Amino acid sequence: TSFLRRAAGGDKALKRVFYQAAFTSLGRPDSRAFYDRKRAEGKRHHQAVIALARRRVNVLWAILHKRQPFRENFKMAA
Repeated sequence: TSFLRRAAGGDKALKRVFYQAAFTSLGRPDSRAFYDRKRAEGKRHHQAVIALARRRVNVLWAILHKRQPFRENFKMAA
């Protein structure tokens, strides 16, 4: 048995926007690769989309925090 719970805190509308943005981005190759990797790890569809949304939030936070423009061709170290 696994226990899954929703994050109770935060702005529901904002969380929904990030989820929808992640779902829409599944058409992009980089987002689809991340989603497929999470599915291969055993996550369900909803969990994989939430993980993708979280990744996008982290990227947005880094851009705002470092005050640097977004670079689409940026690759993280392996």
